[in-house]
Amino acid sequence: MDNTQYCRNFYERGSQSITLRVTGFHNCPSICKSVERLQLFSVHTEPSGALGSPPSAYVDLPTDSSDIDQQITLPMEGKLIDYPFDHYRLLLGDTFSNISASGNIVPIDRA
Repeated sequence: MDNTQYCRNFYERGSQSITLRVTGFHNCPSICKSVERLQLFSVHTEPSGALGSPPSAYVDLPTDSSDIDQQITLPMEGKLIDYPFDHYRLLLGDTFSNISASGNIVPIDRA
């Protein structure tokens, strides 16, 4: 099943939000030294109306090689035209960060 179809199945009609399932595994040679966090953002496609940080949800990655299976809900923009021809858009952004033992969040530089 392609991602478009998968996302369409989890769209909550009338709520302008979508629920995404994040699955995978975290590959660490042994136990990871710190917790890593994946944060997903629903970025506004119309920046003139966007004030502050965009809505987001996060998934903390396990420190071992266990599976990840978590659902997150993010807002999305759309126009209710005529089912099944409604038109919706999700512009998804992501960041990765480390969470230190003291709870500080340090962004991971991808360079």
